[in-house]
Amino acid sequence: MAALLDADVDDDFLSALSDRPIAMPQDRAARLIGQTLGAYRIECEIGRGGMGVVYEGRHIDPSLDKRVAIKTLALGLDRPELAWRFRRERQILAKLSHSNIAALYDGGTTDDGLPYLVMEYVTGQRIDTWCDANTLPVRQRLDLFRQVCAAVQFAHTKLIVHRDLKPGNIFVTDDGIVKLLDFGIAKLASADDEVSGDQHELTRAGAAPHTTAYASPEQVRGEQVTTASDVYSLGVILYRLLTGSSPYALDGVSAADARHTISTQPPRTPSDSVTETHPTQCGLSNVVALRDTLRGDLDAIVLMALRADTERRYVSADALSADILRYLKGLPVQAKADTLGYRVRTFVRRQPVLVTAVGIAVSALIVGTVASVLSARAANAEAARSLRVTRLLQDIIGSGDATGRGHAEAPTLTATLDSARERVATEFADDPRARADLYHSFGTSYFTLSRPVLAKAMLDSAYALHTATAGATSIEAIYDLLWLAPTERALGSSDLSLEHSRRAVTLLRPLTTLPDSILTRAEIDLASTLTLFYFDGVESPPLLRAAIARERRVTRPRWQLIARGEGILATALLRGFNPIAADSAIRRSKETFSHDTTATLDGILTRTAHTFYAVTLGGAAAAAAVPGARTTLEQMRARFGPDHFVIPEPEGMLAITLLASKQLAEAHSVLDSTLAHTAAARTSDPASVAGLFNQRAIMNLMEGDTRAAAVSLQLAHQELSRMGTQRPLYQMFLTWSGAGLAIATGDTSGARDSLAAAVRIGQTQLGAAHPMSQRAVKALDLFDSRHPPRAASR
Repeated sequence: MAALLDADVDDDFLSALSDRPIAMPQDRAARLIGQTLGAYRIECEIGRGGMGVVYEGRHIDPSLDKRVAIKTLALGLDRPELAWRFRRERQILAKLSHSNIAALYDGGTTDDGLPYLVMEYVTGQRIDTWCDANTLPVRQRLDLFRQVCAAVQFAHTKLIVHRDLKPGNIFVTDDGIVKLLDFGIAKLASADDEVSGDQHELTRAGAAPHTTAYASPEQVRGEQVTTASDVYSLGVILYRLLTGSSPYALDGVSAADARHTISTQPPRTPSDSVTETHPTQCGLSNVVALRDTLRGDLDAIVLMALRADTERRYVSADALSADILRYLKGLPVQAKADTLGYRVRTFVRRQPVLVTAVGIAVSALIVGTVASVLSARAANAEAARSLRVTRLLQDIIGSGDATGRGHAEAPTLTATLDSARERVATEFADDPRARADLYHSFGTSYFTLSRPVLAKAMLDSAYALHTATAGATSIEAIYDLLWLAPTERALGSSDLSLEHSRRAVTLLRPLTTLPDSILTRAEIDLASTLTLFYFDGVESPPLLRAAIARERRVTRPRWQLIARGEGILATALLRGFNPIAADSAIRRSKETFSHDTTATLDGILTRTAHTFYAVTLGGAAAAAAVPGARTTLEQMRARFGPDHFVIPEPEGMLAITLLASKQLAEAHSVLDSTLAHTAAARTSDPASVAGLFNQRAIMNLMEGDTRAAAVSLQLAHQELSRMGTQRPLYQMFLTWSGAGLAIATGDTSGARDSLAAAVRIGQTQLGAAHPMSQRAVKALDLFDSRHPPRAASR
């Protein structure tokens, strides 16, 4: 919580008010320690700055064990203008209840007239330090920065201008949540907020203190400060997060010269200001790579936020955030000039399928007159390609030992593939189509051999070459995407995995001739990802119903595929609060599954879907699913090997069912094995790892070990920073488990706070209509019905 004072420590924060240093005498500060202010006792001093001192405090009720930060004014009645500002900060904070803004709990005045605020205790690091310490890539920095924009936008909707936005006033907690701090110089911008005298002077821009390096041109000139000034400060913060430097060369210059530079000079282009060390802190290898990333759209976004003319900046923090989201989605950004060339380039980047299709059509018209001459030549080339590829594959099959347990002189299949992929680049240098086909085969083989990094490299190459030679809409390119989807998830990129699945389904639907059931399988795979890993209960049901109906109409239906689709549909319907339809779907799945119960992959995945449904139901149903979970794990180990990266998923499922049946000793053993597998993989899906640690926390609570549960939850929270769009979901899960930990330690107030936080996360980041948001509201209502408000009060 030293960030509450950060503005006072290293900048000209109070220069506009006074040249006199402000510091509470040590004896007076020490006397406060041990005193009780309202419902809180001061325990120790955290830090101090120009305006005040911050202490750590605890609720006087030991059963609550509530930790708070208590901010006091350094001097009270002898500096009435500061006391007025302190009271104004309390008035402002009282209006701000947002998950990304440090909350105000209480406030008042001590017996000797010293104002104080009781606030949320925030642990973590300032945003720039946190990003660098976690080597956060550019896209994740942008995602984190959008949380800052959300907090600022919320303040603006309450007619509050912060006026001192900077990294020191923005903390990131250990679980990756942004907390906006220090509204000490914020301005209430409501029309009826009229004051007089010295207080009136303090609301003028020229009199208000600020941090020059992050102040807007109009702010340093002493002109009217509006929400546009906060947008400018956001631009400076974004500049620093992306480049490691400032928009202006201000090092070593006086405050007056700095103000002159900001008010008269244009900012430097971000891509030209990257520091030498910053690329490595963004996970990139060199300055050139970071400059290439920033050049273009990101340069334009930052510079639009930093425009000197307030009318030409983004109209709001929300508009800045929306343009960043457009960049992340590959859409045209508002900051770029709206030229035909720019829009065409963006369209080509986002719609390669359509562009390629148009190109193929045009090319067909051009070359139609010579097609007959070339057809015979193409047939001969295809035959030659097939012969060369066949010979290479025969070499691989003839020299490799797929298991590694054969003759000592026979290399393993992995070693043989490693050698063969090096031959492909030279032996097929003149034939990109053959290279594409071989890279696809190598990629699928590496996937099966639990080498996801190499699998991705091969499949990425195959997709690029297939797109260039056969076209982005070709079945070959689509097959590459279908294999890339599970590979990306194995590497921890769930959002990219989902994107590949969606794209493959989109490309398959217009095709008139397809291999048997490929579209149905692709749609069921997509719905499975949405349901099981994104907890969807809205998009998946119609997708699954269409796929199942299509498969039932074919001459020879694949019953296991239908059974799998019905099983996933049951879980999706249950997540969408439709238990009657869900019960019908799971019954149809089990009836259909009886047609064919052999251990094919579809059969294994169907049984997995049945287990997921039982776990979603919870209680006795989850406990009864233990035998099915055991069978699934045994079959997956037999099919892929005991150490394959897919094994933690069925292992984790078995652990959940064991917990439900109170078989804690075995659950502990299975969870430890699963976590060991994920640690060895080092590329695991962060959502899966967080889920495993969350389950271990639940198990710790069932064993009565609250300290171990807290450690498990902390480890789960560490995975949140690696997540993309799944993060709000897992924040909610971990918050729920935190509520369970609070209840186990007798902290009913903390439990309610956690449940309320889950509601806020769901409604602000997922939307009130999302099934998980509705579930959060129901959980809070149930808690309140069991614990009357008085018991949960602070």
